[in-house]
Order: sequence, then structure tokens, then C-alpha cells
Amino acid sequence: MIVVAPLSNDRLRDWPRNSYSRLIDLLLVHTARKIVLVGSPEQRQELNLHVRGRPVGRIENTAGIWSWPETLDRLRVADLVICNNSGVAHVSAEMGRATLCIFAASHNPYEWGPRGPNVTTLYVRTACSPCSMSTQMGCAFGHACMTQLTPELVYESAIKVLAAN
Repeated sequence: MIVVAPLSNDRLRDWPRNSYSRLIDLLLVHTARKIVLVGSPEQRQELNLHVRGRPVGRIENTAGIWSWPETLDRLRVADLVICNNSGVAHVSAEMGRATLCIFAASHNPYEWGPRGPNVTTLYVRTACSPCSMSTQMGCAFGHACMTQLTPELVYESAIKVLAAN
């Protein structure tokens, strides 16, 4: 099972939705693993956009269905957790789970990123990083730190992490 948490509580730290959609398609086509989306009840509708049109039984949106303790139970048994810099990333890393963290350049991942023996952080160092911005609204560079990180690159990293575990 691959757990995907495509939303944090801050749009600045979120990889674009279309990038997550492409990544999910690649994972569904090239792996046999089930994709489980996690998030808060408020995020359920947006996460449904990742489920629509995809194979029933291969992807599930649990946002607003699982309690936080149930989410933690699933993180403990996940083959891989893919997420933005968020609470899910830090908890998964602390549990020692294989964690692929997509990190915005607003802060230095070496200072603020999740820590653990099985953490891979993907980060694009741009000319404006770290910007220390607190919202995407003020970004004059089109959120380049996240848009330059391609779904194919994240997919390749995910496959390497899965193979190593």
C-alpha cells in the first residue's frame, strides 16, 4: 500500500494537484500497489478529484473517514508514504516508514524537513530559495520550487524507495 497525503495545511507547501494526479497515474500503471489518500474531512472533496476516473479498488480516499489514530495505524504498515512537508511526513518519518517528502523551497529541508532513516526529501533549490514566505500568494516566481519538480522525477524516486524496502 502506498499512502499519499497530497495536501498540507498550507498551499505554499503543496505540490500542484495536476502533478499529484500524474504521479498517481504512473503508480497505478507501473505498480500493483493500492493507493490510499489521507487527509482531513475538509480536504475530502479535493482528494476525490484524484479518485474520479481511476480503477475502483486501486485507489481510495480516506479523508474524513479515518480518524487520526486509524491513519497512524495505516502509516505504520505502508510500503511508502508520499506527501508534502506536513505532519504526515514528520510522523511517518518518526515511525521509520519509507517516506518521500516533497518539500517547497520556502524553508531549508535540512533544517525543517522530516528526519528518519527512511526519508527521501525531494527539493528544487531555486534562485529565490529559501524564501521564508508564509503564503503562495506572494510568490513572484509562479511557485517554481514546486512546479519544477516533475511527476516523473517523483515517480522514479518512489520506485527506488520501494525497491530498497
